[in-house]
Amino acid sequence: MSVEAIICYLKPLSEDEIISINKYWTLKDSSKDEFEYTLKQIDSKRERKSRNVSNLVLKSLCLVNNQSFYCKDCKQAKPVKSRKEFSERLRVDSFVCRECKEKQLISLREKSAKVLANFLDDLLNKSDYFSQLTYIDKLVLLTLLFDDYQEKKPVITSNARINITGSENVDMPVLSRLVGLGALVKITDLPKAVALAQAKLYESSVTLDYKQNRYRYRAQHNQLVIEKGIYFSLPLGFNNSAEFIERIYNDIINGGISVQKITELKRMVIDMQVENFNRLIDHVSGEFNLEISNSVPLSALLNHLSEKYPITKCYYTFSHQARRVIVYMHQNEPASYAISHLFTKFVGSYIQMLEENGWELKYIRILPVAVSTSNLEALVSHNFIDSHFNWHSLSATEVIERWLSKITIHNAPALLP
Repeated sequence: MSVEAIICYLKPLSEDEIISINKYWTLKDSSKDEFEYTLKQIDSKRERKSRNVSNLVLKSLCLVNNQSFYCKDCKQAKPVKSRKEFSERLRVDSFVCRECKEKQLISLREKSAKVLANFLDDLLNKSDYFSQLTYIDKLVLLTLLFDDYQEKKPVITSNARINITGSENVDMPVLSRLVGLGALVKITDLPKAVALAQAKLYESSVTLDYKQNRYRYRAQHNQLVIEKGIYFSLPLGFNNSAEFIERIYNDIINGGISVQKITELKRMVIDMQVENFNRLIDHVSGEFNLEISNSVPLSALLNHLSEKYPITKCYYTFSHQARRVIVYMHQNEPASYAISHLFTKFVGSYIQMLEENGWELKYIRILPVAVSTSNLEALVSHNFIDSHFNWHSLSATEVIERWLSKITIHNAPALLP
């Protein structure tokens, strides 16, 4: 093959500079990619006022009458800027220029993005479920969507801890029901065609991720990628999520609740409080190095306490009784099987004595970080519980009473039981 070079000068040059550039591109053998002169040889012959050849060559391009120097797609001549690029070009059978490669990647990206968008559109297709949503359903959906919701992004990612109410006993059944209604859609695995499109989208984003395009392509990739998790699906009758959020917010604040659903609401609040009590028990166990059995009597005690007493007052009581248990264990030799039940026994006996005498829990203790405020708790506190941003200073009964006093109860009898 012939590799005789055509040299292009990009700027006006002196005669000596032209000679140096011509030597730079001169081949030793027209059938090979070996060059006649080294850079050192060229610089040794140039005039002193002339620049060295490594700088001069930047003002030139080299083209060879060879298919590797013409883009096979756009058919345009594509000269090279250096000897290294020259040698690399001769070693390829066919050549596609950067502009055409970028066009191919953009085309691939657009096709991949369309596959992903169509998959999500089909999966999140609107269904007519709104009329089936209960008060608690709407409350949970509002909690999920109120916290920085993004269209066509998961409300709960697959690796995230679910923290709607703070209680799995509440969260999991409600999520399952909402998935069944079509309000939420679970994505655990992608179909092969969709997974391939996502891989190609990532590949094109990485390849196109340079200089001025860097942030644009990264942002587009992050926006289009389909994450595993739980997604919100808009019901029929709504144009966008903002319209839906406004509607369910108004329903929760002003729409009221049926008397039949009040029992569910009470159970939800108690379960949420009990969950924090369980976390508190774990903390007390670690704080006092005390074995506390997760027994049925303990569960019954925590249900009772959560209904009647604020958790801050119970924490003080727990700490006081834990110290009494430790003293008792040092002064006596309880059977090994009984040790893990002593805390429940001491707390239960104290609460029973307190209630039989009509006494109250007076002292509080600041809660540890293990006891948290769930998103739903914060939302309810803000809208229904005056002067409180969480439920730590209230019993479950007080939370329910204050909450119900702010909403309409439909089909309510003259006297509630």
